[in-house]
Amino acid sequence: MRDVQGTEVAVLNRLVDKVEEIVDAAGAPGALAATQVLDAGFGFQPADYTVFGRRFALLHRRLVELNKAGKVVVNPDLPDSVGAQTLSAVDEAHVQVQLGPGALRTDAPESLTLRALTLIHELSHALREHGDHPVKDYTYRNSWGQGYLAGEIGTRNADTYFEAAAHLAEQLEKLPAGIYRERGLVQAQRRALQPPRPVGNPLGPALAWADIKLNRIWLRAYDAQVHVCTPTAVWDRRSGEDVAAMQQVEARLQELGILDGRSYWISREHGPGSVAAARLLEHFTSALKSRLMRLRVVLGGDVLRYDHDPVSGSLLVPFETTAEEPLHLAGLIIDALLQGSPIAPPAARSATPGLTPEQVTLEKQVEACYPGAAKTLSAHLTEVVELLWVNDRSYERPQVQGLEKTFAAFEPVAVGLGSRGILQTVLRAAEIDDLIRRWTIMPARLGTLPAPALVGLTIFDDVADEQLRRIVDLAGGLAAPTFFTERPSVRAGIGRVIAAVTELATGVDKAQATRAATLLDALGKAADGLA
Repeated sequence: MRDVQGTEVAVLNRLVDKVEEIVDAAGAPGALAATQVLDAGFGFQPADYTVFGRRFALLHRRLVELNKAGKVVVNPDLPDSVGAQTLSAVDEAHVQVQLGPGALRTDAPESLTLRALTLIHELSHALREHGDHPVKDYTYRNSWGQGYLAGEIGTRNADTYFEAAAHLAEQLEKLPAGIYRERGLVQAQRRALQPPRPVGNPLGPALAWADIKLNRIWLRAYDAQVHVCTPTAVWDRRSGEDVAAMQQVEARLQELGILDGRSYWISREHGPGSVAAARLLEHFTSALKSRLMRLRVVLGGDVLRYDHDPVSGSLLVPFETTAEEPLHLAGLIIDALLQGSPIAPPAARSATPGLTPEQVTLEKQVEACYPGAAKTLSAHLTEVVELLWVNDRSYERPQVQGLEKTFAAFEPVAVGLGSRGILQTVLRAAEIDDLIRRWTIMPARLGTLPAPALVGLTIFDDVADEQLRRIVDLAGGLAAPTFFTERPSVRAGIGRVIAAVTELATGVDKAQATRAATLLDALGKAADGLA
């Protein structure tokens, strides 16, 4: 850990100013309510934004307070993909907002606004009320659970602050929706499957509960990794329910043979086999969470199963399962993810620059233990996941239990034979709408990127090719159903995509231009097919 230094100071000052600008915008009458970030759950009733507004108004003041106290620091070990993290503590002296070096680079590839939004997420964790930090991580943006945090729990979720700030930032910068606020396949499917009342098709609520539950499991796997890698000489100086819960988790993992015993030295540390198992467990649960957040729902078939794909796996859902209650169906979804997901080791750390020879040796010992740890862990996955779930963090547990009661009260109604084709079409329409929106705003999105991010940027790469061809495929599927009345709207949307692709293709190299021309031809034919 180190202080902010050199040119980083100027970048941090600009971030402070951007946070202030967004917080000031939130103070306008009705500004936060207009974002509708709390109007969630099954009722879609307008929420009370009083508590949320009060907390949001404190974000800039909290940042200035922490910065003056030297508690905004740089953590060189944070990857650029993380950006920042908050160390919250009962003792104010130990509270820190830690920024990754990439967040303070003058040539950072991420826009200043996006970095400020990440900082707002972390600042919400640093808010204090009655000696506690009320804002935690229950769901994340672009996830299945984000639209279900109705009422008070929504004000306690960090990414709710990010999403509200994203709305405000788009308005301040006069940008179209989706530049900063959530977008993507899961968000589109979530909206399509979210019931307006606590009765109906349980698939959306089940996916939301699976997301919320897996997030808690991952957080406890992270805690378990920290616990295993910490000598008991340190843990013995701590107390409380959460420490006791982690000791229970450790003891059970030892009984299952996943962890070895601690050494008999004074520090009582775990050996490389246990460290490997703990890292593997955290990495695996993190991967499960990520796979759920990239999931494509495919309706039909005889067995609920997950088909793994490195980019976006598919969840095959038989229509018969829509008769299940959300909590039970969520369990089936998690089981399908467990059964269909490989256990892969995290990236090797032995090649990390700056390690001493002794550290390299220790890391190689840990890496050599990954295959054995994966084999043992795979034999007990279901029990380990449940072990982490029942030993959730004490502060968040009451909030999650309250949310669980809401999901338990949902009344499932199976999708009937006559509605199955309609539901499939609704999901296709939601996906194509998301892709159309994503590509329509692409020129504006590229305009927000700093110059370094545009150097050597390939616009029409394999991902773009896949997305644009997916629009073509989805349009073909929407051309046939007679009950689908939105064909003119979809056709107009594809027209906007064609205009955006044409604009983007003017400044690319010959290979990209050739690919763009092929895609434009296919998009044109897809639009004609909807006439």
